[in-house]
Amino acid sequence: MSIMSDADSEWEYSDHLKNPILQKSALIMEIPKAVARKRRSKNKFKKTRGLKKCICLSLLALVLVTITVMISLTILAYLDVINSHHIGNKQKQNSILVLNWHTDVHNPLSLTHTQCKIVFANHSVTKLWTDEYYSYDAIIMNSTAENILHGIDAVNRYKENQLIIFATQKPLKYSNLSSDGLYMESFTKSFSYSLKSHFLWHPYKIVELKDFKIVAPSLQPQWSASAQSFIDDHERDFFLAEVMEPSPLALTVLQKPCHKARQDLIKLIMQNMDVHTYGECGNLTCPNNCLYLSNWHDNERYKFYLAFEEELCVDYVGNNFFKALSAHLLPVVFGGANYTYFAPPNSYINASDFTSIRELTDYLFYLDQNPEEHIKYFTWRHKYKIQSFATNFEEICDYVKRHSYNTQRNEQIINWLKENKCQPYELPSTWGS
Repeated sequence: MSIMSDADSEWEYSDHLKNPILQKSALIMEIPKAVARKRRSKNKFKKTRGLKKCICLSLLALVLVTITVMISLTILAYLDVINSHHIGNKQKQNSILVLNWHTDVHNPLSLTHTQCKIVFANHSVTKLWTDEYYSYDAIIMNSTAENILHGIDAVNRYKENQLIIFATQKPLKYSNLSSDGLYMESFTKSFSYSLKSHFLWHPYKIVELKDFKIVAPSLQPQWSASAQSFIDDHERDFFLAEVMEPSPLALTVLQKPCHKARQDLIKLIMQNMDVHTYGECGNLTCPNNCLYLSNWHDNERYKFYLAFEEELCVDYVGNNFFKALSAHLLPVVFGGANYTYFAPPNSYINASDFTSIRELTDYLFYLDQNPEEHIKYFTWRHKYKIQSFATNFEEICDYVKRHSYNTQRNEQIINWLKENKCQPYELPSTWGS
């Protein structure tokens, strides 16, 4: 028995591989193995890729579900807030009662933007002496010169959480402060023409043309420098045509009260120039109860308007002053107000700046004969505009909604009335000359 060495074995195997038949047989045997290995590798790759795809799709679905849930929760929360806010507002809508309101108030009402419920009582307030009266958050008592304390007994039946507001659009004849002081202590806020009121009641305001920002009335109006000439020649020619024709006529509307001192002042001026007087205290009747003013009437051209107030009171400027400005009339003012708080510089003539009636009328005649100087009083229109505002209670409503006020009574309104008392209607002593 012969033993084969490793070298012999390797040689024999080499010869075996060199045999073509054996080589082909070995190759045939190796093919299935390679195919099997490739198939196993491909299947393994497919399984791996499928697993990754499945994981990616699962993550994407999870993200989409999460986003959907978050959006849904956000929308539901938003709708819930809106709904609760709407319900809350509906449940907590504040209400304001306005006593002694008069339909003959010149400027109209506007409740469009007021979020509070506004109730007007023109009838006897004794009908409101029920639980309904106490349900209002605020009570406004409108007063007039003839009937300052109408309904005061009802106002004094207040609840501790009610805001009681004293309102007036015109100066009041209120001299008996000592005896009626107890009544006036019922009020906590004021709503009037006075610039020191808590809420301002004024139908006309001066706004800037560029942005319609309200400039006046105000205790600190920010007026721009006055222009001495028109920038637009077309506008200049328009106003020049308005005053070109000589017409030394002035008009005035004299409504009640018919003060003798005011009528005497008009008579002094009429000694030097023609003045047509309209209204309750005049001898002419203007259409529409003098609701509008015009520089033309009955074929007469007017250039000046004598805006002499019916009362000499701090901060009181009557509506006719602003109507005159709108009608291209040059107002000549005489009153107790600081007119720089109400109208642009160089838009009016203050009679108090002259030492005598003669000096005043001479200046008006000078303007009548010099149209180029006259139209300088209209150049303010480059920057400002008169805007009429309907009476609304939006500011009061906002205050009621935002503030938790206390209704402890004090002398605040009594002091306000004392500060806004009118002066006797007296003319400067030099004006009689």
